[in-house]
Amino acid sequence: MTENDQQQDIRHATVRSFIDGLATHHQTSEVLGLLGTSDAWILSRLQQEHSRPLVILTAEQSRARQLVTDLQFFHPRTSQVRLLPHWEIGPYDPLTPHPELEATRLSTLAALDQGQVGCLVLSLRALMQKTIPRTVLSELCLTLIAEEEYPRPELLTTLQHLGYQAVPLVEERGSFAVRGDILDIFPPDLDTPVRIEFYGDFIERMRGFDPGSQR
Repeated sequence: MTENDQQQDIRHATVRSFIDGLATHHQTSEVLGLLGTSDAWILSRLQQEHSRPLVILTAEQSRARQLVTDLQFFHPRTSQVRLLPHWEIGPYDPLTPHPELEATRLSTLAALDQGQVGCLVLSLRALMQKTIPRTVLSELCLTLIAEEEYPRPELLTTLQHLGYQAVPLVEERGSFAVRGDILDIFPPDLDTPVRIEFYGDFIERMRGFDPGSQR
């Protein structure tokens, strides 16, 4: 074994001792000298090996976004790494939040409610901001299943009540469009919109489509 191999084994043993100690003894640890994405690698290993959700705080939102990117590189289930961004405007500002920011927050909160988050990353500012109560969020979630019936007038009313905007073409999250027996909708927690084909009130088929080509 070369000297380089010995040093590498020592580093691996140190990381192993840190992960095991932090997970089993609930101790407070301080780690110094981490370079590059090594912090994301350690946090990813910690979450995977002990199957416990992690809440990771950062000083700034820019750092939180970068850490999410790094964690998704190391974590085998990228959908379980979530960012909860803070509102970038004040409650009394005469502006509305960016739709993408709203979509990210709602998607993360819905994933938390369903127990689908392994690593939650947020800034201190996001931690201090109020958010929608879990019970209210659960009541406002709408689940559609293929080969089930949903009264279409009530469904469209519900979408508007939930904050979806009726548009000619669905291109952004939080919008929907109706064309004959087809309902296009772009939920905030999906990467692509969904096309729902109805026969009366019966959902025959649901599939994703490209908002650019509308196919």
